[in-house]
Amino acid sequence: MKNSEAKIKKEIIILEILFVITVGLLFLSISLQRYWIGGSILIMSLLLLGNIRGRKNLSLNFILFKKFALDETTGQFEVAKPEMIFSKNRKHGVLLLHGFSASPQEFRYLIPLLKENEITFYVPRLTGFGIHDLTKLETIKAVQWLRDALNAFDLLSRDVDEVSIVGHSMGGLLAVLIAQQRKVKKLILSAPYLVENKNHSFKKKLLKMPTVLFLMSLFMPIVRKSTFDQNSDRFVYHAVPINSIKALWDLHSFLNLASTKNEFFLLAGKLDNTTNMQLNEEILNKNKISYSKYEFQKSGHNILEDVEHSEVAKKVIQILL
Repeated sequence: MKNSEAKIKKEIIILEILFVITVGLLFLSISLQRYWIGGSILIMSLLLLGNIRGRKNLSLNFILFKKFALDETTGQFEVAKPEMIFSKNRKHGVLLLHGFSASPQEFRYLIPLLKENEITFYVPRLTGFGIHDLTKLETIKAVQWLRDALNAFDLLSRDVDEVSIVGHSMGGLLAVLIAQQRKVKKLILSAPYLVENKNHSFKKKLLKMPTVLFLMSLFMPIVRKSTFDQNSDRFVYHAVPINSIKALWDLHSFLNLASTKNEFFLLAGKLDNTTNMQLNEEILNKNKISYSKYEFQKSGHNILEDVEHSEVAKKVIQILL
């Protein structure tokens, strides 16, 4: 059993013992008519219950992790390791930026075509993702992901004349943030998370309030992000710390589309219920940014790995060439 998994299981046991004790104390305080003490104990019980539920959600990830090989030395999963391949032609390189809760594995169907077409590329692993220790995301900051992306761009730029970026979801947002500060040849955005869905706007505002964030971190520290599919071969975290959600939304505060000169190439899944492409297009039109859109009728949010992944990969290569 890996250290992080053992740590979380140990925390669950301790929290459950404390919860049983607090429930016992709650009934005792009520029987003694010490209601103010009972109120305090009730709050403590709810706090423990929220953390138990959160830790159990987090432990679901380990069920999926068991099918992936782990590098014991670095704590990285093999499918999630960064990869850089140089071709003979150093004039043009491509930076690949994966999405939230995913890893470099997200580009597994695109990478063979990049190699086949002798295109230099670099796919980094963003901080907190693709590793066995899930607790790293509990303290992540938006600026760390932006720094990861900028450093990766600068690293690739040292060895090629021009750099294009392919970014998926949060990676698409990071790609635009890079284009605000660096010269990018082509900007290819796969289901970019440039703006949150309307049903997330209120939650986003709440998490920006320090008091609310503090309380949610106490009572609901871990949230389920997606439906758990034990048969999936896609590396993804199904539950993440609430702090990492805030960090994702904090990235939007760095967005200044008026400073972006690139034409955008948008790749969208018709069945996407995560990224609101209509809102994306509205803000691009508002900022008078030119874009081309390619929609894939049978795909959802993860179009790079969905049923039309071959067509998506071919379209990316076509745009790059």
